[in-house]
Amino acid sequence: NIFISQFLKRKIEITQEVQDSLLKLSRTLGLILSVRFILFLLPMFQIAPKLNAQIIKTLNVLSIIFIIITIKHIIKILFVYFGKITEKTENTLDDQLLPVLYKLSMIIVWALGIIYILDYMGVNVTALLAGISIGGLALALAAQDTVKNFFGSIMIFLDKPFQIGDLVEFEGTTGSIEEVGVRSTRIRTVTNSLMYVPNARIADSV
Repeated sequence: NIFISQFLKRKIEITQEVQDSLLKLSRTLGLILSVRFILFLLPMFQIAPKLNAQIIKTLNVLSIIFIIITIKHIIKILFVYFGKITEKTENTLDDQLLPVLYKLSMIIVWALGIIYILDYMGVNVTALLAGISIGGLALALAAQDTVKNFFGSIMIFLDKPFQIGDLVEFEGTTGSIEEVGVRSTRIRTVTNSLMYVPNARIADSV
């Protein structure tokens, strides 16, 4: 933890949030080492084979969970570093994109971790993924508007047609951009009312 803190001090400001993540990271690393140490000492206890196998499987699953949590804390610290970089850029859309990417990366890490755990426990992951894919396709067809808005937000982040705070006019509406989310964009109109416009609509507008 000390070495990581010294390294990060040269890269980013050590805020309370980063300090808390570092503390949790060091605790999780300690738990991983403890589990691996128990696994190393386990043969010395000469436990019955069936019980021994169950203990090994449980400890290995715990070890995988702790590794996932470790990766989660590392990603959180990395995104704090990325946040410092985006603060120096002129385009304010980068600041809106980071939270979206952070949530997406968390979902990917936990999804891959759960798949790995299920595979280790003997679950037929291939069949499970096939079922999820079919279900995902059915869900996508049932929620086409949501999917369109999600891809609309990607196009906004890639094309960067405006920044946060810019005054925009489209389809007879005039207002300033307050926030760009995954599904919709929040616009404060000149009459001080708040509008939530679907990103698919904004992405297709002039």
